[in-house]
Amino acid sequence: MTITGLRLFGVTSVARDTGSGPPLDAGVVRTRDLAALVRPAPYERHDPDAVEIDAYRGVIAAAFQRGVVLPAPCGTTFRNTEQLRRWMEQNYIALSEGIHFVAGRCEGRVHVEHPQQADGERSAAELSPTQLNDAFRQLRRVAAAVTTLAPATPRIVYSAAFLLDRERWNDFEPAVQALRRRHETLHIALTGPWPPYDFVRLDFGVLNNVLP
Repeated sequence: MTITGLRLFGVTSVARDTGSGPPLDAGVVRTRDLAALVRPAPYERHDPDAVEIDAYRGVIAAAFQRGVVLPAPCGTTFRNTEQLRRWMEQNYIALSEGIHFVAGRCEGRVHVEHPQQADGERSAAELSPTQLNDAFRQLRRVAAAVTTLAPATPRIVYSAAFLLDRERWNDFEPAVQALRRRHETLHIALTGPWPPYDFVRLDFGVLNNVLP
């Protein structure tokens, strides 16, 4: 018999929800001024499929447009409401500080890819790690925080996520364009603005009944 649990999408702030964005399409479990965004889901370990991932992104995007959200890892499932509320209460200070840190901020991801020659080999125009670090110094000056990402493909030589004040997005895009002009042999892609996926690490501690 399958047990019905609660799929956690993320945690948001009731006080910071403007209510002016799209509907959340998720239930809410309240603990003080925090709200967990949830849906009923089978309490079983499995890899989320494309439909579940799209649903997860939709809920997070809607919460992000309405205010601030701490995204949970996709597929995180609690056994029941009581366990979720207990986790929120135990981590109330950390969750509140996290919301304060990402409030009013968004994420931009930058990927650097070496173009390939006709024979499929990489272009000879390579940048050393030191040169890459120097190239991205200006972008780091615009950001509140930066974290490197694992390259998604072998052709990508550098990926990073930048946490930005939302009003600075219009400064960040020209900085990326200037980087492209300085390094025309590279393919430099910017995506976003995103919710702060890469700057949130929710701590589930020793809760044995939480399925990541």
